[in-house]
Amino acid sequence: FSKTQIPSKVRAITQDSQGTLWFGGSQGLVSYSGETVRRFGREDGIVEGDLSVLQPFPGGKIIAGSSSGRILLGDSQGFSTIAPPEVVKHQWISGILPVTARETWVSTLGSGLYLWDGGKWTCFDANDGLPDSRLTCVLTDDRGHIWLGSLGGIIRAERKDLLARMTDPGATVKWLRLDHTDGLPSRECIGGFQPAGWKGKDGLLWFPTGSGVVRVRPDIVEFNKVAPPVYLDRKS
Repeated sequence: FSKTQIPSKVRAITQDSQGTLWFGGSQGLVSYSGETVRRFGREDGIVEGDLSVLQPFPGGKIIAGSSSGRILLGDSQGFSTIAPPEVVKHQWISGILPVTARETWVSTLGSGLYLWDGGKWTCFDANDGLPDSRLTCVLTDDRGHIWLGSLGGIIRAERKDLLARMTDPGATVKWLRLDHTDGLPSRECIGGFQPAGWKGKDGLLWFPTGSGVVRVRPDIVEFNKVAPPVYLDRKS
């Protein structure tokens, strides 16, 4: 491609269900189908050009996130904003994980984790017990968990608990954080663009860190349910 046809600073690439390739970056959004290259602009709903994440979305659509926190959904017919930057507190979108059209997870580099049910957005941050709101990616495993890379370690939560919290603010979410004590060479996961974490066909999860790549086996990661010993010392 020539520089006049496609952004020269590409940060994200994906492919939709029709086989069209999509390229996003600091200079906008472009699609490539067959031999046709198309640049999307304001007339197509792309109101800003600094895109950090592109992902396929159910129904042949594409979902995109920007560095300012805007989230867009659309296809070759155009895009619409499903979350203005205010929804995620103007934080950088680092990862998007569409599970279904009514369950999309979004990680941000500062305001935590978000869940979109197709209409409403729900935030999970420090007020909900999230150990670190500076998230670099969002993944799911085959055991019903949501996994998050962060600048403070790898975080895991039960997907069903998070979904329950969406309708019941009092629902309990148990967060598990892995760090140096669990074998991580560095607790700082690197990210900002997708993919910054990967689920392999074998179910293993991969996270890039400042000191190498970490592989996680979800089947052997469990909460320590053994209560710590308690000693009472009576001083005379």
